[in-house]
Amino acid sequence: MISILTKLFLAKVLGLTLLLITNTRVYAIPTALGDIPTEPGPLAGWFLSSAIGIAGGLAFLLILYGGFLFMTSAGDPNKLQEATDVILSAISGLLMILFSMFLLKLIGVSILGL
Repeated sequence: MISILTKLFLAKVLGLTLLLITNTRVYAIPTALGDIPTEPGPLAGWFLSSAIGIAGGLAFLLILYGGFLFMTSAGDPNKLQEATDVILSAISGLLMILFSMFLLKLIGVSILGL
């Protein structure tokens, strides 16, 4: 018995094969993550926006983890220091993500016009 995933995979392969045979250009491949572009420029944009979203989510989770460490430290100075280090590191990482987005937009869009 063929599983659903195998059927979906075969349907995707058949669809891509038909697109290649009919000599039409594939601009995006539909996946569970959304349509992934096949051209280099849009692919780089898709990758950067996905990476920035994942990094922002991880920074948020680290801030929550630091808050949990802070609340459960029970006044222990070492645990308080560890919690504040985690929170400050997550906030500085989040600021770096925001500044990198600003620089990418400034250089890519405003200056180079990409």
